[in-house]
Amino acid sequence: DASSRASFSDTWASKLYRATDLDDSNAVEVDEILLLGQALGYYWGSWEPSAVLELLGQDASTPALSTLSHEEFVRFISLACDEAEVPPERDAKVESLVEAGERRRQLLDPFSETRIEAAFDAIDLDDSGAIDMDE
Repeated sequence: DASSRASFSDTWASKLYRATDLDDSNAVEVDEILLLGQALGYYWGSWEPSAVLELLGQDASTPALSTLSHEEFVRFISLACDEAEVPPERDAKVESLVEAGERRRQLLDPFSETRIEAAFDAIDLDDSGAIDMDE
């Protein structure tokens, strides 16, 4: 069914996009997309950057400077991959890419939960679970 395939592709593409857009800029470079394809063993991982843009009907004259938004990335995945090529949601490679991206985001975020917990633990000298004025 086309709607379930589109929904599956959108979900899969969103997961791949999250793994690729490490700075949360809502844009990924075409070169990063091709590296992702290589890492996951997709045939399009060996394409020239201009081929990605051409598939999307975009100007391919300056592919090195091109980025794709989330919506463009989802469209690319739906055009470049058929459902038979999309690994299961729990595929170890994709999960490890997503987890690595999340870890990188936490390292870059000065207010990540992990950092706040570490700061709290460092200040809570008596391990009471609360910080009082003496600490």
